[in-house]
Amino acid sequence: MINREEVKYQLTHRKSLALRLIGLLAL
Repeated sequence: MINREEVKYQLTHRKSLALRLIGLLAL
């Protein structure tokens, strides 16, 4: 069974990774 908190953590983690990638590309 999947925890809602776990899903939220996964989403925020992926979002931060995407933002980091975008930041690297913007440089």
